[in-house]
Amino acid sequence: EPQARREPCCLELVPYVTQLSEDMVQYLLDGFPRARMMLLSALHEASFSPHYSHLFRAFRLIKQTGLDVDFRMPPGELLQLLISRKMFAEAREWARSSGIVGDTIVFEEVTGMIVDFRQ
Repeated sequence: EPQARREPCCLELVPYVTQLSEDMVQYLLDGFPRARMMLLSALHEASFSPHYSHLFRAFRLIKQTGLDVDFRMPPGELLQLLISRKMFAEAREWARSSGIVGDTIVFEEVTGMIVDFRQ
């Protein structure tokens, strides 16, 4: 019986604890830029949330490709940037991991090949 009385109390705390953890993660991401990769990697490995796993993939991709953009940019904009830099393999992988249809990538890659062939 005492256990049953405690459960509603715990359920009321869940939104508060969730918001507190989100706020703390944002504070750490904003306040400690040099530790972002480590923090996002740990959150991704712990399956903290799909949102932070997505941010981890974006951050890693941006670092690997040497792009000078914010890792929180919209997925579609990052995809367009990769395509504009002719990073087609990276664009395909990003589209796949972000749930974006990659038809435009193939079109842009083939168009680029035709242009290069004509020159």
